[in-house]
Amino acid sequence: MLDARDLDVPDKIRDLTGGRGTDSVIDAVGMEAHGSPVAKFGHAVTGLLPRHVPRR
Repeated sequence: MLDARDLDVPDKIRDLTGGRGTDSVIDAVGMEAHGSPVAKFGHAVTGLLPRHVPRR
């Protein structure tokens, strides 16, 4: 587990992955998106997609 307060996190990730880095990154928000009509619409539309589409 990496501590985000560590200033060398990018270097540690490169060390753990043999210099390659990450394949993907998740940028998550908390309450900032609460009540947003655009976010609510996005969640509703995603819920209507076939099950295999959101997993890609």
